[in-house]
Amino acid sequence: MFLIFNLLGGFTDQVKDILSINKFTIANKIHFSIRFTTCRPIDNPCHFNQYNAEEMFDMSMFCSINEYFIPYSEISEKITQENTYDFYMEKVNGKLFKPEWNQYFAKLYSDILNILYNCEKEYIIVGSAFRHYSGMDNLLERKDLMKHLKPSQKILDELNKNRAVLPKHYNCIHYRYEKDWIPCLTRSNTPYIVPPIDVLIKDTPFKNNYKIYICCSAIELLKERGMMQNDLQTYDTILTKLPNNLNYDENGFLDYLIAVNSQEFYGNNISGFTSILNAIHGTNNNYNKLKIFEGYNILK
Repeated sequence: MFLIFNLLGGFTDQVKDILSINKFTIANKIHFSIRFTTCRPIDNPCHFNQYNAEEMFDMSMFCSINEYFIPYSEISEKITQENTYDFYMEKVNGKLFKPEWNQYFAKLYSDILNILYNCEKEYIIVGSAFRHYSGMDNLLERKDLMKHLKPSQKILDELNKNRAVLPKHYNCIHYRYEKDWIPCLTRSNTPYIVPPIDVLIKDTPFKNNYKIYICCSAIELLKERGMMQNDLQTYDTILTKLPNNLNYDENGFLDYLIAVNSQEFYGNNISGFTSILNAIHGTNNNYNKLKIFEGYNILK
């Protein structure tokens, strides 16, 4: 039996999938590969595309943490309709993220090993979002996994360019303003606190006066979107990543790699990206929980 996984969602969702896949295959001693992941265009975080996982991650990272991993390139030509069972299409597709299927996925979690072991096919496409029906994920384990996570070469190249120009010490804010969150937050009646960037850098209570690296997409467009008073280049307190050709989620990975080395970090606690970085920093710094910013709920 050989399992083929995909990853689904933004950068931290993909990390959750990797953690679940890694734990499950080690616990059950099952060989596996990771084939695809999702990505979004830089100007539209609501539109997901699928591409090879090697575009996002250096898959050699698994060699040091999981003896059951085999690169997809080594098995791709062996896969046929006759020797492959598409578990994802039969058991998962069309049901994810729908409340009426919650009980179904709870049962699938308890049945999944029996389903896999009773399959007569050599290759099983388990597919995407394994974290949602494997029951294997927690924040502390994600924090430990991040020590082993490696970006693809193109992301690493951009990281090295940025490291060459960043100061030795800097703070960081994960500025979450993008609209992809709004439907979910509206349904759950959760405040979406989005202060203008000028207010945020002025009133966030950092313990020092280091420059602030801003993790967000399309920061150069914030002025025309009404979230920044002046042109970006006029701010001597703000640090940003260098221009690049990475997509939205590759830039999310790059932001993480820069943010992890910041002296102090603030983010939005609704975000998995923020949660991981707070865990790594040993903090609970969430600007959306600060009373000074509570009037900036854009969903009111």
